[in-house]
Parts: sequence; C-alpha cells; structure tokens
Amino acid sequence: MQSPGRAVPVAQPAVVVPPTPTPTPTQAQPFVVPPFDADGFELARQCIEQNNIPGLRSVLMRVNTNMQDVEDEGNTLLHWAVGYNNVACARELLLKGARQMTNDTGMTPLELASQALGAGDQAYFAIKQLFESMPR
Repeated sequence: MQSPGRAVPVAQPAVVVPPTPTPTPTQAQPFVVPPFDADGFELARQCIEQNNIPGLRSVLMRVNTNMQDVEDEGNTLLHWAVGYNNVACARELLLKGARQMTNDTGMTPLELASQALGAGDQAYFAIKQLFESMPR
C-alpha cells in the first residue's frame, strides 16, 4: 500500500540514441574549365604589355582566366608574353600552369622565341632559356 503524497516510480522508456552516421568521403567534383572571359584575357594581356606582374597576378586570381584560353588568332597569354619578350610575365604564367600550345600559325611560344633568335634578335635568348629550364 502506498502512503499518501508519495509518488509511485514509473518505468521510463529506454532512450535509444541513433548511431552517429559515418561521414561518407566527399566525392571529387569534376574539373570544370571556366568559360572564356574575353575581358579578363584582355586585362591580363595589358598587364603583360606593361610588365605589370602584380596586376597580372591579380587578374589571374579574380577572373575566369584559363591558362590555355586563346584569343581570335589562337594566341595564349604565353604567346603574348613571348611577343612582348616579357620574361617575368612568361615565368609567372608558366608557374600558374600555362602550357606550350600552337597558335593558328602552328607556332608554340618557344618556337616564336626561337624564330626571333634565328632572325638575330638576341633579346629573346633569356625567354628561350626560361622555356628550356622549366619542367615540361
């Protein structure tokens, strides 16, 4: 018998804690090449023309500039760097992933530098050495 004012213990249902789900590995997202950004390409080209390395770095970081993008004559930014004989910008582009690609006339940037050297323009010697020293 119970005495008045005394609570009767009631069985509590067992608390079931669901197991913590094990995180699944994040699936790698496929690499998507950004669409060609003509304005960004032109900004980068102007930086190369003006030997503006900080500006080039800034443009390459904030716009959709793919190192393999080409303008209407098939030239990449690396072709432009060689055209302006800009060793510092060519080095920066190579470090950012630019590759040797042929333009619409079938010339790679290295071939353009070699052609200028062959024509007697010794100023292109440094840029040719840069290409030859970079890993392929």
